[in-house]
Parts: sequence; C-alpha cells; structure tokens
Amino acid sequence: MDRLVWDAWNRDHIVKHGVTPTEAEEVVGKKAIYRQSHKNRLVVTGPTDVGRMLTVVLGPVPNQPGLF
Repeated sequence: MDRLVWDAWNRDHIVKHGVTPTEAEEVVGKKAIYRQSHKNRLVVTGPTDVGRMLTVVLGPVPNQPGLF
C-alpha cells in the first residue's frame, strides 16, 4: 500500500463516524491488524497517534496498484 486517495465522498463518510483523514492514515502502517474483506477491500484495525483504536475499511483504486 503506497497511499490513501481521498475524495469528497470518503471524506464525508468518515466524518459521519467522527474520524478525520489524518486519524485514518495514522492507523494504516502502524502496529495494525490487516485482513482481507469482500470486493478486494482491506480492513485495518489499530491505534491512532493518541491511542484511539479505529477500524478503517480501504478499497483499492481500480487500475492503480498501491493506491487505496
């Protein structure tokens, strides 16, 4: 995973859950648990920098390896 790509829909969606893009990015790449989900999605669970535990669902960007 190289980078998370943010658009208006996914920013608006996580705000409904009280999560910021920064918090979601903090979880990815840390001491997180990764598992595969349906539609090639990844489910990532781990702590933010301040210790808040989050589960983030990431979908791959079509035809762009490494981008979610």
